[in-house]
Amino acid sequence: MTADSLTVIAQGSSLERVAVLLWRLAERICAPGAVPQRCALKAPLTQRLIADATGLTAIHVNRVIRRLREQGLVKLHDGILIVEDPARLAEIANSGAMPAAYNNLELEPFAAPPSRGAGRGLPPEGRQEAGYGL
Repeated sequence: MTADSLTVIAQGSSLERVAVLLWRLAERICAPGAVPQRCALKAPLTQRLIADATGLTAIHVNRVIRRLREQGLVKLHDGILIVEDPARLAEIANSGAMPAAYNNLELEPFAAPPSRGAGRGLPPEGRQEAGYGL
């Protein structure tokens, strides 16, 4: 997952989060690079799965998908996703993306600080003095 995907999922609006997920699925399954109009894909996709993937509730996902359907962007029924207007869906999906300068951002692995042992952060000698016994 790219840094811009993580940013949208973490900080994007609910509309952007769902649009990114649906757009990326359509892009990978229908046609990489150029999703055709009325692209249909069959996937075991439920509102609960979309909710889990985007960090939203299933009820909120229902409202977002209804909004996308009313705007003529997508249809989702019985595990079939139809992208009615790929250009507009892509526009919404990419509206919260990070600037291009961050696309190749190299992240350093996180190193946890050294453990100080059990006992509320006290060194071993401090735990004995405090009555924790070893």
